[in-house]
Amino acid sequence: MRKAKKLKIITAVFTLLIIGFVIGIFFVADALRDTGIISVKEDKLVSCQKLGCPNSAKYIGSANSNVYHECDCNYALAILPENRLCFDSTQEAESLGYRPGSCIS
Repeated sequence: MRKAKKLKIITAVFTLLIIGFVIGIFFVADALRDTGIISVKEDKLVSCQKLGCPNSAKYIGSANSNVYHECDCNYALAILPENRLCFDSTQEAESLGYRPGSCIS
């Protein structure tokens, strides 16, 4: 009985430590964004440019599907260069019949 109780306490403490660590990561990431050390928007623009899109592009889709993605999404990275379609906005993609992919936040 005592062993089971100790195991529950250890599990609870471990769980609280993990939750605290995850929350801490979010606070650090927010602080880095607020100070300008990292910039999500700039990273996405650079990703689009690396995929061969013009500087204004923020999203990418495939000529073989009706889904568009943020350029840093794994699905976007899997699109073959000859099938890539670049979009400046969600409105542009949706006006051409594309729907948001699962990476769109």
